[in-house]
Amino acid sequence: MDATGGVSNYLSPIDSKSWISDVPRYQRVRVAGVYKGIDLMFYSNGTDLEYDFVVAPGADPKQI
Repeated sequence: MDATGGVSNYLSPIDSKSWISDVPRYQRVRVAGVYKGIDLMFYSNGTDLEYDFVVAPGADPKQI
């Protein structure tokens, strides 16, 4: 979510065939369905990686 406009490149000094380039960067990443009705949101806060569980209405937060 929220593309930054930047890209990353992953280059291996051992095997250039495994290089991955122009991977878009995002401010937040949402993982849907970690639990029934619950998603997980990752984001940065300065130099820290933080996360939130997003609980849909009617979902049971006790699953977490």
